[in-house]
Amino acid sequence: LVLAGVLAVTIRAARGDAAQGNADDILNHFKYGSVGTEERVGIPYWIWRVLPIVFADKLPNRPGQGYERIGFIPDGGPNGRPIGTTEKVNRVSLVGLNCATCHSGTVRAERNAPRQIVLGMPGNQMDLQAYARFLTACANDPRFTAPVLINAIKRENPNFGFFEGFIYRFFAVRQTRDGILVRAKEHSWFDVRPPQGPGRLD
Repeated sequence: LVLAGVLAVTIRAARGDAAQGNADDILNHFKYGSVGTEERVGIPYWIWRVLPIVFADKLPNRPGQGYERIGFIPDGGPNGRPIGTTEKVNRVSLVGLNCATCHSGTVRAERNAPRQIVLGMPGNQMDLQAYARFLTACANDPRFTAPVLINAIKRENPNFGFFEGFIYRFFAVRQTRDGILVRAKEHSWFDVRPPQGPGRLD
């Protein structure tokens, strides 16, 4: 009887916790959960993190800081990632994109009012083509080298370790650059059509 009572209390508590946290879990998963894009188009987290710092001159001339200038929405995500970005944690953690990249937007009640993030609406500020162009411009830049990127990483993360640095220096940076340039060939049609601009996500 005692055991049955303990089990009943535990089950009720678990159901209560699930009911209380379920909505937040779903929203966070929508904003930051992986859908499997990291393997093919993922960028090592620390390279991804410093690209808009090292290559700020390659970002679109739009309001905001870093990836916000492309249309990503900062919302205090894990490791400072904006909505629509994922992270597959591994020896070299990879950042990918998920559905929220194109299906999250912002609205304002009036011009100077605080923005409101609306999950599920079209990404009215997202310029996905500009993101691809930014990565390509970075990879084609002579500054895209292990010494430059690792120095930038260490400024952001003084605890960036020797082992991580070894992997980035001899493998990750080169493979990232090569992978971006391979995908740039798939996007060669960008150069024969007008820019899509923010909100054009088809």
